Amino acid sequence: MKKNYYAKALALTVAASMVSVPAFAAEGTDDPQAQEETVEQDEQKGEKSAIYETKEPQENVFEGSCGATEEDTLKWKLEENGDDLYKIEGDKESEWLFSTTEVENSEKVQAYTLTISGDGKMADYENYSTPWGIAIAKTLDPTAEKGSMYKISPRITQIKITGNPTYIGSHAFRSTSIKEITIPASVEKIGNYALIYCRELEEIKLAGDNDNRDFYVEDGVLYENYTENGKSGVELRFYPSAKTTEEFEIPEGVTALGPNSMQTGRFSSVTFPDSLRSINSYALCGCVNLTSVTLPDGATFGSEREVNVNKGAGAFSGCTSLAEVKNFPADIEAIPIGIFQGDVALTSFTIPEGIKELKDRCFSDTEITDITVPASVTTLGKGVFSGKNTEEVTVHFAKGSQLQSVGKNIFNSTPYKAIFDMSDEDAIDAFTKAGYTIDMSGVTIPSDSIFQYDFAGAKKLAIKGFVEGLDDSKKEEMVIPDKVEDWAVTTIAENAFKEDYNKIKEVEIGANVSAIGSYAFVTAKSDGGGSSDGTLEKITFKSGVPVTVGDRAFSKYNDKKERIFDAGDREITFGNNVFLTTPLKTVNIPNAKKLGHGVFFNVGCRKDLETLVIKGSAECNTFAFKNSTNGKELTYPEKAEYSFAGTKVYAVNAKATDVAEEIKELATNNILCLTDGGTVDINGEVDATTGLLTPKYEGSGKIFGGWYYDVDGTETKLEGKAVSSTTYTAKWVSGSHVVSDTEVNFEDLQYGYTKVPGKEITITNTTEGEPATVELVSASQNVDASVNGATVTISPKTGLDIGNYTETVRIKTGDGATHDIKVTFSVVKAEQAAPAAPEAESITRTSITLKAVASNENNAKAQYRINNGEWQDSPVFDGLSARTTYTFAVRYAETDKYAASVASEAQFTTRKKSSSSSSDTSAPTYGVSTGKTENGEISVTPAKAEAGETVTIKATPDSGYQLDKMTVKDKNNSTVKLKKVDDNEYTFTMPVGKVSVDATFVQKDAADDSNAAEAGKTIKLQIGSRIVNVDNEAVIYDAAPVIRNDRTLVPIRIITEVLGGKVDWNGATKEVTLSINDKEIKMTIGKTLEKYGVAPVIIDGRTFVPVRFVADELGANVAWDDATKTVTIKTAR
Repeated sequence: MKKNYYAKALALTVAASMVSVPAFAAEGTDDPQAQEETVEQDEQKGEKSAIYETKEPQENVFEGSCGATEEDTLKWKLEENGDDLYKIEGDKESEWLFSTTEVENSEKVQAYTLTISGDGKMADYENYSTPWGIAIAKTLDPTAEKGSMYKISPRITQIKITGNPTYIGSHAFRSTSIKEITIPASVEKIGNYALIYCRELEEIKLAGDNDNRDFYVEDGVLYENYTENGKSGVELRFYPSAKTTEEFEIPEGVTALGPNSMQTGRFSSVTFPDSLRSINSYALCGCVNLTSVTLPDGATFGSEREVNVNKGAGAFSGCTSLAEVKNFPADIEAIPIGIFQGDVALTSFTIPEGIKELKDRCFSDTEITDITVPASVTTLGKGVFSGKNTEEVTVHFAKGSQLQSVGKNIFNSTPYKAIFDMSDEDAIDAFTKAGYTIDMSGVTIPSDSIFQYDFAGAKKLAIKGFVEGLDDSKKEEMVIPDKVEDWAVTTIAENAFKEDYNKIKEVEIGANVSAIGSYAFVTAKSDGGGSSDGTLEKITFKSGVPVTVGDRAFSKYNDKKERIFDAGDREITFGNNVFLTTPLKTVNIPNAKKLGHGVFFNVGCRKDLETLVIKGSAECNTFAFKNSTNGKELTYPEKAEYSFAGTKVYAVNAKATDVAEEIKELATNNILCLTDGGTVDINGEVDATTGLLTPKYEGSGKIFGGWYYDVDGTETKLEGKAVSSTTYTAKWVSGSHVVSDTEVNFEDLQYGYTKVPGKEITITNTTEGEPATVELVSASQNVDASVNGATVTISPKTGLDIGNYTETVRIKTGDGATHDIKVTFSVVKAEQAAPAAPEAESITRTSITLKAVASNENNAKAQYRINNGEWQDSPVFDGLSARTTYTFAVRYAETDKYAASVASEAQFTTRKKSSSSSSDTSAPTYGVSTGKTENGEISVTPAKAEAGETVTIKATPDSGYQLDKMTVKDKNNSTVKLKKVDDNEYTFTMPVGKVSVDATFVQKDAADDSNAAEAGKTIKLQIGSRIVNVDNEAVIYDAAPVIRNDRTLVPIRIITEVLGGKVDWNGATKEVTLSINDKEIKMTIGKTLEKYGVAPVIIDGRTFVPVRFVADELGANVAWDDATKTVTIKTAR
């Protein structure tokens, strides 16, 4: 069933004259229906509240300041205008609509023009808190403190920006009824959500150029270049909602759709570029004409520009015609919050395998009636399939389901059928424990001749009672089975044997029973409040799983049976009033976990009680034993009993006024401590002053205020040692100390590390106005700890050996509590610097010997390898093939304290075979000598070579110098031709006979001056990136290259200027003139360059041309790397 408020708002959205905001629309929120709940989130993003002053209205004119600071002189002015504007008032504020033409049941309202003047940065605003919005609101309601996206903002129909603002604030013009807006040249940045919900906006314009501006407009749409969090790209910021394009093609090069960027667009088709990487929250929310989308490979949900945001929340919410989503990303972890919420027309959807979470309301209100949840999903959020009231939704959970967590109201009022494979026990348990039922069609529940069973989970049964007509004699000695077939019996249902209280004599609880329901064995007459005689005499438990006993499970018996309750070794948790009024003789619970209120309450329990044994870690409620203890043997929970100077100390969680006389008698020759809502740990430290353990409060907000005892009717605080035959009562006062962390972990420390910055633990006092205090009790030998005020600083000590460390720092806070802080860290082997690249000592046809590398300062020896093979200690490599190139590596080996270093590599080629012989004898080799150099060094590899072999020369200039000239002379003093590898490396072919190598080095400034005229340039540009690399130096430009119609377009200005040219612009004729290398090139914007079949275009205020134009007209070499989408432009030296 469609929801009325969706239908009403959305039906009118498609009309071009309407201004409305569907109730599902929101930005940056978890809840797509929470437009007004984003203030806190905006503040968390760092948005500042506005600084403004609203003057009294003067002749229907309002004005004030809107600068971000006092130095910003921006002013705003609001004036009435004569534009037609009509309101259609809805029952709810979110149902109000505005129209620029009169329609039925509409009322004409005043429209306004907003003028922004002055210089500087505009303030950021919270939702609808702009001063102009408040000014209009006060004309309607003098007490208004903010505007409204529904009632107020749409009344602004014109915006004029004069002066020189540099920044338009967040939320500044949202929800207005403007048809167009012109952004002045002075504006460098536009805040978040500044133009969202502008339902009449048809076009965004830019006036003039600004080199500091990151955004640009193309075909009326606002885009922004960004480089943030290590990512560069282009984000579509604002798409005009009233733009009349039926089919919108997002330009290639756009990498992100910003939050709410295309919300309520009127297009029916959108084409995403292959470059798209991220889709932000609510990016296409409310696009009611959109019927189908195909997402490009590599696109995902979220933001590259921000962290901790809702990844793609509501991205397609409210797209009421959207029936198909193709190529949905399979490499994400979660289906985003509310992505298809709001009557999206999807009838089917395939959730990709690998998805781990379905976020809140992701499929709420869709038309989907059958869907499969893949096995990889572990979490279902709130309301995932909610919202449909008339049709049943069938959800198949794939076999092997890893489901662990199920949220609330995942179906809400929607009829549903959840189908699981019965072997997925953990998943079924998670689903049913959350309160949902599963489809049992085709599943046969086992049975026997004694009990009735019901489904209690995967392969689990609950006993509902005896089978009908069972002979009473078979009820007397009742044994709960462990299993029926291969199903475990885990539960005894509420009221299961209520009607058989006078037939059952003995009960043995099975090993798998984990829950005995409330009133399971209560007497039938207890409905009227009274007790009854029953036949139950003995309750025993087989060894097995922990069990919880529900409220009044064995209560309301009124007879004189010598009743026994023996839990064996089972861990028992009791609810409230479990044995209320039921007489007991022997109670044995050696492994009690919790005793609820009044477990043994009322004098009826104690009439025949002889043995009460309760041990373990029992948490004991105040009234658990009231009026119940009259036994010959009395054992209290071990946790509440400890020895003090030979005297037994009993700690009972009760007030003196609530304690039975029998318990008070425990103080005779002993000490009785009434903890009054707290508990004691017998393994804790005894307070040095009192000799007693300090209790801990069970709840929160209170701290221990001391032990008090009665002195002649006066409550007196214990200031010294406790004495026997005295009852002490704990006093609790408001406030407690909170420790920020009890575990501290440091990242791996490399051996030989210096002092590590400490990590701080802070202590706060919950009592307002009271300071927190803390003292250091102890610290393990391998950590340092110090206290400064209410802060504890912890760090590992230096000089530790390699290993994993777990240390403890113990502190005592001002509320008397002791806290152990666990400190973990590891000392790992230290890294070593890599050795220099390997050099060849000698090369033959079948072997290569590297120059040996000495051990480093860590006594780590060098190791060598060839072609990524095994490492070896010897630098000699034999058995190689002739005339073959090999890759050699050298590293420093791992030691007991240091990890192996990164390897350095080099390539060498074995010599060729002698042309005159096939034997294995070597051809003659000739020496390569190097002359003496100043201000730098040269090295050659190999030092001896055969004729025809390649020799490599490497130059290493001193600091501040660079290579000026390199020459090689043969034995006849003739120059040998060199081949340049880079500025400091050359190669040559070895002639017959020895050669000599010489080099000269000069200071860098001198070299720059002497070679300036002949220097070449290398320019690298990457599609979508404003970072331009010029000779390996990064420059940030204001425009990025793009791909249009399979052509690569580049900004010509930066290329021309880098190459020493000049660019002139004639705005009147739209003519661009390039002057470079004594050459003048003219072109006109929009006029086709015949040679290239395309016209130069202006993008973001810059002229773009085909990359081939650069090659042909500027005489440069151009290369394209398709893998990285990079253009490399080189000019010759």
